[in-house]
Amino acid sequence: YGGDLHLSLDIIVPLASKILEVDRCGVWLINEERDSYICMKLVVDGSNIDTKDQSLPVESYQKFVTLLNAHRSIACKDIVNDERLSETAIDYFSSRGIQSVLVAGINDDIRPTGFIAFSQLLTMREWHIDQINFAHSIADIIGLAISAANRKQAIKERETLTARLRRAEKMEAIGTLAGGVAHDLNNILSGIVSYPELLLLQLPEDSKLREPIKTISDSGKKAATIVQDLLTLARRGVSITEVTNLN
Repeated sequence: YGGDLHLSLDIIVPLASKILEVDRCGVWLINEERDSYICMKLVVDGSNIDTKDQSLPVESYQKFVTLLNAHRSIACKDIVNDERLSETAIDYFSSRGIQSVLVAGINDDIRPTGFIAFSQLLTMREWHIDQINFAHSIADIIGLAISAANRKQAIKERETLTARLRRAEKMEAIGTLAGGVAHDLNNILSGIVSYPELLLLQLPEDSKLREPIKTISDSGKKAATIVQDLLTLARRGVSITEVTNLN
């Protein structure tokens, strides 16, 4: 499925529900905080149901979670009278008309990550060993899909970090080049900026050469400002000019 978990569930869940001939089939996965199970896919009577905002807090179903993690599956014929599901019977199952349920735990490469629940409405159902094994197989397939999605996300994140590193390397190279050019230009501009000022001190006020020499001096100062900007880029800092009283 190309690492697309939602596409995988769109194919797996309706097919599994049809093969097992159940009224309701849902996949619940633990969130990143691992404090709630989020309904990722739900099929009721062969139709897809919107699962927005459907969640089960782990702390409210601790007995159910512990039992599932210990035995990997829970096959229950009579929801109301099964002590194993007493905490979930009234709150979740009974309120939805569920009489019997078959739950199989889902694991990714590392740890338990959710479960798939096959439910029977209105009438009770005895779950046979081949049906339980089928539920385990579907849970394993979903676990593989989750692992593939995680790997795809890891590859995408690695590619993003690699691209950022390459951009940083390019900026470093540009900064080094800018610093070298700036130092070379600074050496050249030192004469262009300082000598016109010395000439202006020696020329009379009415000399015709004052204006062009002043223009040369001003242009040199502007170029020196650009060089300072290049040096700032090379240092990756901000240049701040302030007046300081030496006294």
